[in-house]
Amino acid sequence: MDFRSIFSGGIGLVFSISSLFSGSMMAQEKDSGKEEKIKQFINFKPIQSDVDIDTPAAADLKDCELEKVTDPAGVIISDGSRRDLRKFLDTDGNKKYDQFSFYKAGVEVYREVDTNGDGKADEFRWFATAGTRWGVDKNADGKIDEWKRISAEEVGLEVFNAIRNKDAKRFDALMLTPAEYKSLKVGETIGKEVDKRWKLAKSDFLKFGESQNVINADSKYVHSANGNPALIAAKSYENENDILLYDNASVVFQDAKEQYGNISVGSIVEVSNGLWRIVELPEISASGKAIANGGAFFPPVTRGGATPPVSPQNTKIVEIHSKLDALEKKIKDTNKAAEVAKLEQEKAGLLEELFNETDAGEQKKNAMMYVADSVVSSYQEDRFPDGLQFLEGFAQRLKGKQVEGVDYIKWRLIQGRYNYANMKSNNEERDKAHEKWLAELMDFQKEYPKSPNAAEGMAYLAINFDNEGKEKEAIEWYTKIVEQFPDSLQGRRAKGALVRFDGQGDKLNFVGQDIKGAKFDLQDPKWRDKVVVIHFWESWSTDGLEKVQQLVEKYKENDVVFVGCNIDIETAKFQTFMKEHPEYATWTQLHAPGSIESSPLAHQLGVPSLPLVVIINKKGELAEPMVVFAELDRQIERQRRR
Repeated sequence: MDFRSIFSGGIGLVFSISSLFSGSMMAQEKDSGKEEKIKQFINFKPIQSDVDIDTPAAADLKDCELEKVTDPAGVIISDGSRRDLRKFLDTDGNKKYDQFSFYKAGVEVYREVDTNGDGKADEFRWFATAGTRWGVDKNADGKIDEWKRISAEEVGLEVFNAIRNKDAKRFDALMLTPAEYKSLKVGETIGKEVDKRWKLAKSDFLKFGESQNVINADSKYVHSANGNPALIAAKSYENENDILLYDNASVVFQDAKEQYGNISVGSIVEVSNGLWRIVELPEISASGKAIANGGAFFPPVTRGGATPPVSPQNTKIVEIHSKLDALEKKIKDTNKAAEVAKLEQEKAGLLEELFNETDAGEQKKNAMMYVADSVVSSYQEDRFPDGLQFLEGFAQRLKGKQVEGVDYIKWRLIQGRYNYANMKSNNEERDKAHEKWLAELMDFQKEYPKSPNAAEGMAYLAINFDNEGKEKEAIEWYTKIVEQFPDSLQGRRAKGALVRFDGQGDKLNFVGQDIKGAKFDLQDPKWRDKVVVIHFWESWSTDGLEKVQQLVEKYKENDVVFVGCNIDIETAKFQTFMKEHPEYATWTQLHAPGSIESSPLAHQLGVPSLPLVVIINKKGELAEPMVVFAELDRQIERQRRR
């Protein structure tokens, strides 16, 4: 059944939304037609072809469930493990589905939306492990006309697909538009070169696609390889603003013979947060042939003449990649644990070979990190029991070789060992693993104090001691984070935590926005002479909401103000929860998404865990930095009497 037929019912859709929500089809009803209805939903295919989603085998459909949902109305299909597979919603209440979600491993990875109610999907979004793309199909022909969001790496994927399919429209959707070019304010010096290349790309893409014979339907995208980003500072070349770009973006692919090749995408530029654009024709690299694109945003006088010839590809690296591909296939096709472990050992050895063959610099560092990530992942998934021993040996073999990033191997060893213990061990073993983890984190800070992972390690230590009530140790680690990594995410959290620890008796500067977008400022004079109770929570952690509701009712005529601080990872989760529980909207509810790690609300007091309740006295000073719900009423009365 065609996916789009769900809008019109014109290709044999056997039930409508209205019948689905009638008494004959309640949530998870075990009627005789359930499996057929599930099959119809499962068979709806994404319009965009490059979507990796879970689809159960026909034999497994009997274990799936179809569940009715409301507000908005729709259905969710889940598998036998109760992981979501599909979700179709009627968001505007017109009895037609207009939002279609598809899942991988229980996580939404792709969504199609009919935004104008004409019965045809016109927006397509990728999520989670599938990426960040957000495309618009203006004429509903199934092809994306423009992008609202696409990362630099995903631009490379789209360029590859446009070349492989000889699709000029797909390529054109990636190009810098005149309005976007104007918004960059590049100035005349840069503008001449960019304009020349842009016009050539607009006119010659199809000719380029037809003339090349390297990439065809059997070619495969491997990954983007953009190197480091470049920043052209404002006023460098008459440009009014900073310009963020990749000067020589590229794509690695495999041809039909599984030989590796490279597409030089050239200069790509960020025109807004999360939206990247190309400005010139791609080129397919060939041994010994100079690459002409790239450098579009740097004036010709600074480029130093022609681009150096591309060196012949390292045949050893190509050989290793071929062996790795063959090994991956064997691992996938084998279900014997001993054989899988042997193959994983062989794979780790090849990855180390690949690292040894990679040129020095950023690429070598990335290759080393890939070894660590791959081995730890295999270990945690019980495919490579000796994985950590291999990784420890790898780190030992790198000693004295002046390789940047060895600290990352040590970091992955620490986290891999602890995560595995949490997943596989009993309570006693987990406690021992926790103590070892803390000791290893402390050793890591001593050995690699400037590591990019040091801030995260310090944060783990500080939060652990914070939650255990070990104030002295927590303050010590929070202070170190602020001193060494003040501008990091962990640094902002640590500053807030120190306010919570050291700010008792001081006026607390605390701001946020409520449900309607109105600003809340604790130091506003209207809160003086009132006791203010601040409660941090998320929709999955609602401990104390009922207790707060009772106290709101008790003190509604008195001098006590309650302020909820929701920090759900996504605003949509908070909004849905509040619609389902309007009783919790009877007192002030602030919101800033991001959870305790990233929410600006949580950062202001360095929230270590949820729930957290603090009390502000009538002078606007922090009076109680951490109150348990059993003591909340008594502590409120204590502050009222002061």
